[in-house]
Amino acid sequence: MKCDLNGWKILSGQFKSIAHFEKTALELFGKDFEAAEVVNGKYLLDGEEVAALFEHLALPLDLEREILSAIISARTQTEISSGISKLRQLLCALYTDAGEEICCIDLPCLLKFDDSVEKLSSFIRKNSSGTLNLPVPPFAAVCKINDALSAKNLSLPCGSMIIIDAENYPAPDEFCLFLKRDNNFALGTLNTVSPGDLLWSAPVLRLHIIPKQM
Repeated sequence: MKCDLNGWKILSGQFKSIAHFEKTALELFGKDFEAAEVVNGKYLLDGEEVAALFEHLALPLDLEREILSAIISARTQTEISSGISKLRQLLCALYTDAGEEICCIDLPCLLKFDDSVEKLSSFIRKNSSGTLNLPVPPFAAVCKINDALSAKNLSLPCGSMIIIDAENYPAPDEFCLFLKRDNNFALGTLNTVSPGDLLWSAPVLRLHIIPKQM
């Protein structure tokens, strides 16, 4: 799993050898950069370093997306939050020119979701009210705010949409949607809320705020 923390299983295919990677890293990041520790997962690449590697290698867009998705998934599964927020932002930026069919769900339906039973993405697919074509990663989902109570609790107008990452957990400092034990939705960062007050949370990728009708 450690080699997946930097997407090395895929990234390694872009270099002739580890020595070739070490030479490239030296050119990009300087002599103090421990390239060997990227390979074994002891050093975690941040968003700027990943972006620099992508630019240097001039990788195909699909491959860049695959590498970033692998990194985010591996770190999330091992509960490592380092760099997740910036890496997720970088991945989302790679979809600005491409649309994906994303499942939509009315926010109150998520009151029935139990993360001890299934993944959020699976629940949303089964309870989807339709799809939208949006320039976001395929792991995204759209939560529609169509009821007055949710709109009031979130301080957002009815009709607004919260686009979340339905596959991966948020980092502690990452803006997210969460459901509290009092069955009220809220937006914020996990490090400002007691874990005992939460039922589940999901990273927010984007907000589409619909202006209130006068």
